[in-house]
Amino acid sequence: MSVALWIVLLVCVLWIALSEMPAGWDGHLPLPYLIALTPLLWIPTLAIAIAGAVRHDTALAIVAAIACIASLLRKIAYWNNNLTSINTAQMVADNIAKKRETSCGTHTSTAAEAAKHGRFRVMTLNCRYGRANAAAIVSAVKEHDVAVLALQELTDDLVAALDEAGLSDLLPYRQLGENKDTDNGGFNGIWIRIEPSDTSPITAVIPAADVPGVCFPIDAMRGITFVSAHPKSPMRGCRDWSAGIIGLGELATSQKQGDITVVLGDLNSGT
Repeated sequence: MSVALWIVLLVCVLWIALSEMPAGWDGHLPLPYLIALTPLLWIPTLAIAIAGAVRHDTALAIVAAIACIASLLRKIAYWNNNLTSINTAQMVADNIAKKRETSCGTHTSTAAEAAKHGRFRVMTLNCRYGRANAAAIVSAVKEHDVAVLALQELTDDLVAALDEAGLSDLLPYRQLGENKDTDNGGFNGIWIRIEPSDTSPITAVIPAADVPGVCFPIDAMRGITFVSAHPKSPMRGCRDWSAGIIGLGELATSQKQGDITVVLGDLNSGT
């Protein structure tokens, strides 16, 4: 029995270790799926730790407990961000409760003032092959005072429907990716309330739909760039998925000191 538990524990330890692989090494099936499941390995490792304690196998219990903690640590950054970020669910709820009922001109000036402090309310949505409800999107932008909207899997028809529903009145500036046959479900787009200082239909070269972006200065020393991204999922090819994640990671770290890049979208991150 102890030998079987040690074998299972060894498999779990090796499984957890997969999450430390260098970027690019994980572009092979079934690695993306195995890595995505590592936070759940606390369940079998905890069970083994308890079994070891019951059987008075101290070494098994200790190693299993360490493996259990290692599994839980896979999500520590996520948990820590949720605890410390100002964009918590409660803050969002409070902001919605204090929704402003002002004119479009006042909204613009308020958003411009927020830009100086790097604060934006953003929204992102996968439009599912362009089947999203344009009126519902525009209603959400209006209701929640969204300043930056990133959409994925767009079609020309949906973009036209969004314009007809009044999106261009709320967010007058936009940048769309090129519509190509190789897009994964459609092209990407990003809309913004404040006039950007620069736009680009391609901010990162990845094997998926174009990654359009808009940027503008926050102050004399800092700029902020928002991009709309939708890399391919592992189901569409692990190598393309891995290359997409690496490309977006390089984009997020390639800005000059002081600048900020915000990647919005359906990232199909897997891990």
